[in-house]
Amino acid sequence: MAAKQSFADLLGLKSSNAQALQFLGEAAYLWMYVGQYDKASKVFEALSILAPNDPVGYLGCAEIMLNQGKFKESEKAAQQASQAANIARGPLAFAHVLRGQALMGQSKAKDAEKAWQKACEIDPDGATAATAKARIEIARLCGKLPAAAAAAK
Repeated sequence: MAAKQSFADLLGLKSSNAQALQFLGEAAYLWMYVGQYDKASKVFEALSILAPNDPVGYLGCAEIMLNQGKFKESEKAAQQASQAANIARGPLAFAHVLRGQALMGQSKAKDAEKAWQKACEIDPDGATAATAKARIEIARLCGKLPAAAAAAK
């Protein structure tokens, strides 16, 4: 009986072949940016299988699902990204921003605010923190969250 091969081995990718995985991630983002969500989704899902400790596949899936209004699925993918073993501070903060957006889409404003605040704590000087702060402010301006003075009480 033949030994089982991993999906990565079948495609000729080794876990150390970071260039090939990076190319796949970039290709998936390109598909997403031109509106080819089905193609992008397949590549992001494959990345999640090929590199489960890397957040890129999960983050891409979360973004696509947000764009498609699949908020529960997006929240789950963002959560998976945040738990990836090889996640840096910036992508971790971004995962929390995406999770916050998915929670807001589910009308869970307070949970969304917590996710965005977490993003600010993780990478306070990064661009993602500014995005998270802006999301909180927009939610307040739209009446989804209490005003800052009321929230501090």
